[in-house]
Amino acid sequence: MSTEIVELVERATPYVSAAHTAAEEPGDTDATGALRHQLKSALWEDADLVRELAVLLPGQGAVTVHVSGTRAIGAQHIGIAASGDNATIHPPQR
Repeated sequence: MSTEIVELVERATPYVSAAHTAAEEPGDTDATGALRHQLKSALWEDADLVRELAVLLPGQGAVTVHVSGTRAIGAQHIGIAASGDNATIHPPQR
């Protein structure tokens, strides 16, 4: 194996293990929390990983909103939204 592959496998092993455990036990909040912790640690410790993920993920300006269904409301920024029969909005009390 090349040195790069060995390094990649060594870097990924703890995260793959945590992801595998969380996938096997989807209702286990401890497993999910452990995976979340591993991911946070990876992002804090590995600036290269952050850069690699930034390339793969949509930019901050990119927003995709999918809305479907009767009276569905979709927005990037929203204050008050009411949907449904007899919806009443009261102004805040001061």
